[in-house]
Amino acid sequence: MNGVAPDGREAARLIADLRQPLAAASNYVGAARAILRSADGDQNDAAVAILEKAGDQILRAGDLVRELRSHLK
Repeated sequence: MNGVAPDGREAARLIADLRQPLAAASNYVGAARAILRSADGDQNDAAVAILEKAGDQILRAGDLVRELRSHLK
């Protein structure tokens, strides 16, 4: 992409690329929620690790949005 609006194929790729990290983040948050609901002290560390993974995926999605914006200018 050269700073122009993406065509249909490129837009579809970006949408697919964006869905993956958002789905992963959603799954990580759900897993952390389940762990915290039944947590004892040892499981809190597992929940924190999972939430960190979710945060990483959310940041990845943000990067994709920034990439898309830069190509739409």
